[in-house]
Amino acid sequence: MIGEYLKALRLENKLSQRALAEKSGVSNAEISRIESGERKKPSEEVLRALALVLKVDFNDILEKYGYLYIQPLSRINNSNAPDLKVYNEKCEDKFISIITPRVLKDGFNMSLSKNPVLGNILVTKDNYIWRIRFIPISDYRESLVSHYLVNTYGYLACYDEFNLSKFTIATNNEDTFKKLKSINPVNLNILVSIMLVDLDNNEIIDEYTFEKTPTIDSVY
Repeated sequence: MIGEYLKALRLENKLSQRALAEKSGVSNAEISRIESGERKKPSEEVLRALALVLKVDFNDILEKYGYLYIQPLSRINNSNAPDLKVYNEKCEDKFISIITPRVLKDGFNMSLSKNPVLGNILVTKDNYIWRIRFIPISDYRESLVSHYLVNTYGYLACYDEFNLSKFTIATNNEDTFKKLKSINPVNLNILVSIMLVDLDNNEIIDEYTFEKTPTIDSVY
């Protein structure tokens, strides 16, 4: 039960319900209702306030409560899960070995992310936060790429409030790279780029950065 999950987080942070209420601005009674399961689906504003105090990714809570659902690209229409998993892991290892020198050369810190939807890799420097999402693709399927973009850009629109500076989608497939470049993200106040890597030759082939992400009103 999600209420038990939030209660466990509260206890991990050594907070009483009253202390959590004081720090988050959410009433003690509301916190009690959430933890007991009486409140089935708290508002996003309440969850956001709790997430900040409990030091947990707001998006993880949104997913658990069903506000957001992102299906990883590798799970869509996949009939060879074990083989694909091995392929993905090998490709991701290669990609990490390619991107690491660039990141470190520019003075960034790099770590693997626990939220693969927003990026397998988390890159930071002072207040600059850059997430990189690598998509290993052996066979290009346009419908899957389009599906991924719709979900990911929608997810980013929610995450946009949390000081994300840049988001990069990287792939080893040229057709996918071209497709990703052709779809301009909207309603995002962050820098978005598309990267093409050559896993065989261990190099970054190209990186396309969108000049801006227009609002929906300016698109139609």
